[in-house]
Amino acid sequence: MPGDRGVVILEQRLANDLDLSLGDTVSIEPYLEESARSFTIVGLIEARRIAFFQKPTVYMNLVDVQDMRGERGKVSVIDCIVEKADPEAIEACAESVRSLIRKHRQGY
Repeated sequence: MPGDRGVVILEQRLANDLDLSLGDTVSIEPYLEESARSFTIVGLIEARRIAFFQKPTVYMNLVDVQDMRGERGKVSVIDCIVEKADPEAIEACAESVRSLIRKHRQGY
């Protein structure tokens, strides 16, 4: 899927809720445009949600997301899951992300 445009991977639970399966087309409404864009479902995954209120996840090409948001070349959110929940591991992960952001000259 890396590099593929116009495709998505959905959480299995979301697909079940929407009665969708592999190969189906799903419409996603962008922030800035009037009409929804269509994407083909190329994968379904079982995902563990961290909290009850956590929204389902849809994985898609970064450029597709950037185009839908009108923010080509920008990343607005980075989520990380840290294996060890101790402060040192969390800080090490945060510093790794900050280093990547500095390297690519993105503000945060």
